[in-house]
Amino acid sequence: MRKSLAKASRYSLRIDPSQVLRSFSHSDTAYYHKPMNTLITRLLFTATILFSPIVTQADVATPSIFGDHTVLQRDQANPVWGWADPGEQVTVSIAGQQHKAKANRQGDWRVTLKPLPAGGPHRLTIKGKNTLEYDDVLVGEVWICSGQSNMQWSVSQSYDGDLVALNGKDSQLRLITVPQVGTQEMQRDFEGEWAHASPDIVTNFSAVGYRFGLQLRQALGVPVGLIDNAWGGSAAEAWVRRDVLESDRNYRGLIEYWEETERTYDHAAEV
Repeated sequence: MRKSLAKASRYSLRIDPSQVLRSFSHSDTAYYHKPMNTLITRLLFTATILFSPIVTQADVATPSIFGDHTVLQRDQANPVWGWADPGEQVTVSIAGQQHKAKANRQGDWRVTLKPLPAGGPHRLTIKGKNTLEYDDVLVGEVWICSGQSNMQWSVSQSYDGDLVALNGKDSQLRLITVPQVGTQEMQRDFEGEWAHASPDIVTNFSAVGYRFGLQLRQALGVPVGLIDNAWGGSAAEAWVRRDVLESDRNYRGLIEYWEETERTYDHAAEV
């Protein structure tokens, strides 16, 4: 359960682009995977997600990728980050570890946890002027399920999806979904929360991602966390930062095409 000794500030979700996650991508034509280097993100290397942050007060806070039921990647260093008052001292504790950081001028702070073996549950405590406590944190395998319609396709839409969902009861398999919100601005957070696999959660989750997670659970016998970040019909370039595309002349024609599309797009005609 999340607890705070002071009222926690609310942020519209944003994800820190400095992190890199293991990803399992399935587009309409192919799939690929990348080994995970640090917990959570290029979870949002995309121009497709979420709201800008609105800071209403400066209590210690974290993005929603951290919370009750979070899964951390086993056997590697994991970053934990968030926001606080500039200059505020923040202490992060879990499984006998304790790490300290000071928020910079922008209020950003970050620590790196030492590698943890698969297991749990643990409590992740983050303390500054206020205290956050995230319970039921597991350590295991964390994967991003990303791509287009083949990855977005939900369990409920798949063959025998109703039976698959009804059998989706596993407290060691955790799911979180990134909502589809288009923006040209890099995001640091998103609206979502981790949940145990259960019929009502599984039914709307990526069918490919969920079945992949089941196989990992059966083969490895460790906790598994799946992050559903798929958008059917999305263009490949929408998942690349615009400034990266603009810095390479090979993509000049592509940028010009989309700028022209933006200029001439008639929404009323499309609907």
